[in-house]
Amino acid sequence: MSPNSSIYLFMNILTSFLLLTTCMSRKEINMEITDRLPSSEPSLRLHCKSKDNDLGFHTLGLNQVYKWSFNVNFWASTLFWCNFWWDGKYAAFHVFDSKIWGSMGETDIYSYEVRADGFYFKMLDPKTRTLVWRHVNNWGN
Repeated sequence: MSPNSSIYLFMNILTSFLLLTTCMSRKEINMEITDRLPSSEPSLRLHCKSKDNDLGFHTLGLNQVYKWSFNVNFWASTLFWCNFWWDGKYAAFHVFDSKIWGSMGETDIYSYEVRADGFYFKMLDPKTRTLVWRHVNNWGN
């Protein structure tokens, strides 16, 4: 192989790699969970994690917010789930699933509120194009 052919091949591979990584790059996703329970006692406990990241246990008081950020992985298989405990009640559900990313309002900010009657997600209403809180999960026992 001639030196010019080697350079040409290298440049093609480099260009292809840069194009692929640019096309596959994902926006940063920002998660926030807000305690909107009726009082600060008892405290809300939560534990969120993915396959690769255990974010640990956290305790929130009234109106406190727990936040974290991440990027969707190369294979678009990122999944975060959380466990919640409050006043003898328990719930667990997926708070982010890249397989349905975008279907919940085409946003890079995923906001949840924890209330006495369940869990609400802030999403863009497709008809009114305004942000609304949608009930997405209930407390179990």
